[in-house]
Amino acid sequence: MRFVKLALCLAAVSAGSLIARTPRSELTVVTAGNEQGLKYGGTLLSRPFGAQLVDTIRIVGTYGSARERYYLVEGSAGANCPARYLIVTARPGQPPALSAPFGTCGIGATVRPSSGGLLITVAPGPTDRQPTRYVFGRAGLRQLDIPSRSAMAATGAPGLHCPAPHGPIATDAAATAVEFDRVLPADYRSSKGLHRAEIAPDELRAMVAELACLSSVDGSDPAVAKAAVPLFASKRYGDASFAALDQVAAMPGSDPQMRASARAFSATMRYYVLRREAL
Repeated sequence: MRFVKLALCLAAVSAGSLIARTPRSELTVVTAGNEQGLKYGGTLLSRPFGAQLVDTIRIVGTYGSARERYYLVEGSAGANCPARYLIVTARPGQPPALSAPFGTCGIGATVRPSSGGLLITVAPGPTDRQPTRYVFGRAGLRQLDIPSRSAMAATGAPGLHCPAPHGPIATDAAATAVEFDRVLPADYRSSKGLHRAEIAPDELRAMVAELACLSSVDGSDPAVAKAAVPLFASKRYGDASFAALDQVAAMPGSDPQMRASARAFSATMRYYVLRREAL
């Protein structure tokens, strides 16, 4: 009996040692179809930059602690926009979370810890004279240095495009619902949540572009438009949301489907906001 107990104890110690040595999941760049994506553990993050077209993806650095880890990811978008960035947040037992894409299109970003998050400084872009700083934490991403309107109009966003019609977003209702939750968080679907929100110009532009893409999926248009009414009717972000859609619709680097979706979604949202019917 003593030998049996000893064997069981040794087995338990051995199992515990194996668990202790089990490596923590790390974010990696993988190939997803004809594009690059990100993978964390068993979760595949395809098209992490959403509607923003990038050629290659690389992980710039890892920050944070064992309980909450941040990855700064760079997407190369070619000559029009050499570099864009986003942050992936990983917590044990939870699926990884993506920030909105951000940056000046300038190459090079430095990161240092700030209270409860990160302070990211991105090198000047094509029309910027100074670096641009962003703060990322539990409240999300916030841009500290807001460029002038002329600079924003000159740089625009890198070429935008909607997912191909045969992609999972167009064929899988569950995938569409998950994508919608990522693009338009619950806090952005109510006046109260929008009152507290801090949405940077880049984040807003990417958001309305992706909403326009989602609205073009068969059967999703009414749901997307109705959920977006608080954003487009908001005193803080309503005019800026329509202006961002107009900017996306006029971008020569965007594909025709993206521009058409932006124009159609703008018209739909103006209809809903003007009617302000009970939805």
